[in-house]
Amino acid sequence: MINSDNFEKFEYLHRKSDDWKYWRKKLSDVGSKGIPVFFRIENSEIKDFGLAFLYKVPFTYSPKEINNIHQKIDWNSGADLAQCIFGFSAKENDNQSALKGRIQFSPAKPINEPIPFTDRIRTTLGSPRASYYPIYIVQTPQTVNDNIVEKYITYNDRNAQLKWKRYPVHNSVTNYPSAGNDDINTEFLPLKSGIQFESYIRFHNLRSPELGALLSAISFHGNEKNLFHSIGMAKPMGFGKISINYSLEPEANANRDPDFYMAAFEREMNHFLGKDWIKTEQIKELFTMAWDKKELLKNVDLSYMVMSTSREDNQFARAKNFNKYLKLYTELTGTFFQPASIS
Repeated sequence: MINSDNFEKFEYLHRKSDDWKYWRKKLSDVGSKGIPVFFRIENSEIKDFGLAFLYKVPFTYSPKEINNIHQKIDWNSGADLAQCIFGFSAKENDNQSALKGRIQFSPAKPINEPIPFTDRIRTTLGSPRASYYPIYIVQTPQTVNDNIVEKYITYNDRNAQLKWKRYPVHNSVTNYPSAGNDDINTEFLPLKSGIQFESYIRFHNLRSPELGALLSAISFHGNEKNLFHSIGMAKPMGFGKISINYSLEPEANANRDPDFYMAAFEREMNHFLGKDWIKTEQIKELFTMAWDKKELLKNVDLSYMVMSTSREDNQFARAKNFNKYLKLYTELTGTFFQPASIS
């Protein structure tokens, strides 16, 4: 008997497989008696299965399971800060099914004429796969008898920890080569730099720390002159980099300064964490990746790794051969952006 866990892992590995698309249609046909599969048995139960004799063997834990081990959400402990601000629906294991958000974003409309950066660009925007653990799992060199041993931590390790995915900003647009295959290419029309858009954020009854959280997220905690957001597609090639200027309208919240609310948010985070939130590793990495300082980027290659059917040219395969993995951005650049405390 195949349990739901086995099937979920099988479907995760084969969700884009042409074989599975073919057999899934056969399986759904009226009167179907099933499809042929290969499988392994452990302790009288099916351990895993696949469509070929040498099928892909799933990892012990899925990315979702690894995340739940280290960051399990307790749905009965109440809503978190983001849920309180933006609302939620269909909470798991909880009778309270929804909460209305207290914030609305208007469409961003151009102030000046949107001028195209160039003609339409046709390029390959490959997406990394979570199964490539040298990038998606935190890797730490292990020491054995005072010798550093490079050994990968994979999804078979219960102590594995997921990395968070974010593309660092660039200070120029990198090459965007075409694969010469329209089946995998994407076409888009980027805008020239300097185009300005205007948008309004309307909120209702936000507490001071909640409004501070919103302002902190928009301004990188008051560092909007030095740090940049990334939106839209082709971010790994340097597109989508934006700067946000903001102001609180008089009727928004009396005559308070934005720093007042961000300080309230920072104090709330310090109290929750029991330490200085602004000095945490997560904030240090986030802010450094939003920094486009030329000295920071001059020795860092931010281009895509090359995928190829030739093992000699396949940088993903070669990286594994040499036990390479994606280090923290602050390690790659050798520096970091440390924001100042507002509170």
